[in-house]
This record gives sequence, C-alpha cells and structure tokens, in this order.
Amino acid sequence: MFRPIRHAWRVEVAHGRLGRSRRLAKSFDNTTTSATGWLQVACVATILHHLSRAQAPQRALPAAA
Repeated sequence: MFRPIRHAWRVEVAHGRLGRSRRLAKSFDNTTTSATGWLQVACVATILHHLSRAQAPQRALPAAA
C-alpha cells in the first residue's frame, strides 16, 4: 500500500537547491574528503543566501496617486 512520506518535499527542495551548485553538478573530485568539503561549502552558501534574503529591508510600496 502506498503511503506518502510526510515532509518529503523538503528533501526534494534541498536536493534541487544543491543541484544548482555548479561545482556539484559533475563529480570532478578524486577524493571523498574533497567532495564532502565542496558539499559543505554549497550548503553554507545556500544558507547564507536565504538568510541574506530574509534580512533584506522591505521596499515601501509607492503611494497611490
């Protein structure tokens, strides 16, 4: 019987965001340590990007004419 996994879409979104990282698109690294390091760099970059968007000042809407 099929049972959907709750919150599985979060994992799919995370994989999609990491997939946008150019360095992770292909496996050029020869060692697992190097590949793990680049994965961590991509995760930190993604987190920083989302934090900077969340803390950006909101633009005021133009006054109605």
